Amino acid sequence: MNYGLTQRHARFGATRRWFGVEAKERFLKLFERFCVDTAFYTIVPPVFSSQNLAAVPRSKHPRLISDDDSTSGMSVLIPLVTVDQKPSVLLTKRSIHLRSHRGEVCFPGGRKEPGESTTETALRETFEEIGLTAEDVDIWGSMKSIIRRQADFHVTPIVGHVKDERVLETLKVSDDEVQSVFTIPIEELCKTAGLTKFKSKNISYTLPLYDCTDFKVHHNAPKEYLHSTQRIWGLSALMLHQALTHLQPDGYNHDLVIKFF
Repeated sequence: MNYGLTQRHARFGATRRWFGVEAKERFLKLFERFCVDTAFYTIVPPVFSSQNLAAVPRSKHPRLISDDDSTSGMSVLIPLVTVDQKPSVLLTKRSIHLRSHRGEVCFPGGRKEPGESTTETALRETFEEIGLTAEDVDIWGSMKSIIRRQADFHVTPIVGHVKDERVLETLKVSDDEVQSVFTIPIEELCKTAGLTKFKSKNISYTLPLYDCTDFKVHHNAPKEYLHSTQRIWGLSALMLHQALTHLQPDGYNHDLVIKFF
């Protein structure tokens, strides 16, 4: 199956087209309604159509966060990078020694500090976690934020392009927080995209899921085992799903209908 990625992407001209000026302008045009620090948030992944949103049963939680909302804000960086001439996405695997979400695959990021913009938060957290500096990243813009089902915090994905893949060879990773840093080709993500269904007493819903075996490891903590398959699920999968929908609209065919409540 052709996922919109052919052998011509191995040539410099093609990879530059993927993450070059035209790609950046195309991305910004898609999100020109949303500034980086917009107050517009949705309770469900924003990649779904208005018809799907209208079909979602009314929730006890608002879809928009007001200025006086008490939920905590977070932001993450979705780093795009060309690795071995393949358009790829960088992710991290959380340390198994953390108290929460241990061993999960995610994007670098964290909670906002007073006075920070969402972009500043994403860049600061990325530097603290893996040593990637603000100068290494060309920020393209932000996507719509996603609220957790528990509605206790929202996460804003910031999309940025790592200008030179060679910086991945000299990352300064905080092993207390991060076990591994790796990149996955966009073609692999398109091929492995799947679904996972959750059901409990009160709700049932479907989320995207990615089980990837083609990835390049740039760092792994000493004496820590890294599985041959990396699973991306939960909020990270939702944000990745949103990014792929806009970065690869012709090759990423992933139909989802989500009913969170």
